[in-house]
Amino acid sequence: GPGRRNELGGMADSGARLLKPAPKRIRFPADVIMNAIELGVNEVAVPDGLLRSVVAVVVDSVCGSRGDTGVHIRPGDVVVSPDGVVVVLLRAEKGSVQTDALTGEERKIIFAAGAVSGLASLVGRWQARVDLNFDVAASGRRSWYALQSERNSLSWDVGKMNDFLTLVLDVLAVVPPEGFSYSYHSIRHMAASSMAAINVHESKMVDMQGWKSKRVALTTYVDPKCPVSAGCYFLFGHLLPPS
Repeated sequence: GPGRRNELGGMADSGARLLKPAPKRIRFPADVIMNAIELGVNEVAVPDGLLRSVVAVVVDSVCGSRGDTGVHIRPGDVVVSPDGVVVVLLRAEKGSVQTDALTGEERKIIFAAGAVSGLASLVGRWQARVDLNFDVAASGRRSWYALQSERNSLSWDVGKMNDFLTLVLDVLAVVPPEGFSYSYHSIRHMAASSMAAINVHESKMVDMQGWKSKRVALTTYVDPKCPVSAGCYFLFGHLLPPS
């Protein structure tokens, strides 16, 4: 009956729950990030916590969610030029700036003006709040996404990105199918699958996502059933040859 103990000494109903498989993480559509950009740019009154979550998820998404474009970004690592070019500096998890093995130059991802519509405006909106609320002298000792009351942000890990993504998905009312879940890892799957869906050249995909092995990347992260959508072109169409 209910509550009886099984042969392992545990409660029978508890055992049933333990045997239930964990929800499988899956990608979400690229249109989610397109809608997040629209929210962050056009919503008149966006709380600081929501705006920074949108910016963190969007910046990481358009950069392919490569592991070095998450919470470890520091003030000054993402820059918008007066003509709308967005530059993202690549920083390793322990904080050191990545450099090119041949030239020694700092590694960056550069988005031409208008490459991703709204990206420059979104980044500029968050930077304006950062400039308003933080002491420039102390800026290098925190994550670019830290709010004024938050401490030790340089020790944040992927769990913080999960928090950011969860908030964005909640606000946009995006819910995974029954038995599945969305997490920070879903961003990487979304980016890879979206690029493949619109036929971005494999060499560009590998470079954008920081992969070392094309074979593993294409078998692990790309969903061949990912449909072509407006969001795919919105986020990654700039990687295609001119039509």
